[in-house]
Amino acid sequence: MSLEERFWAKVNKTNDCWLWTGCQSEGYGYIRHNKKSYRTNRVSWELHFGSIPLGLLVCHKCDNPSCVRPDHLFLGTNLENTQDRDRKKRNKSPKGEQHGSAKLTISDILAIRELHTQKIQTVEIARRFGVCRSHISEIIHRKFWKHI
Repeated sequence: MSLEERFWAKVNKTNDCWLWTGCQSEGYGYIRHNKKSYRTNRVSWELHFGSIPLGLLVCHKCDNPSCVRPDHLFLGTNLENTQDRDRKKRNKSPKGEQHGSAKLTISDILAIRELHTQKIQTVEIARRFGVCRSHISEIIHRKFWKHI
């Protein structure tokens, strides 16, 4: 069977989204063809609109990762996709202390920034808190913990 035939065999067209019913990972559909795996939103785009320019993603207007309906898809850069996610408040990543690998607390972050204003060297602050100097620098410059 061709990729297109295999693709359509696993699509359930509802009144809204066209749902991929085959293999999925984290909600996104995948299809294998000629020993290679493809994301089904990309396959749908190419079947309907042609090739995808290098560096662009096929994003979802409907925010349903299993959807392959062409009018629910759009091309965008990684930045545009991230901005779309944030604008729709779909960023579910835990922040700060809520993140599973967090070693520091909000009070630690405030103390680190205060120590920096007192001209304590980042290497010394890092030693006190048991993290690397670069992590302290990222906190001070608000690249990490920027929500605090």
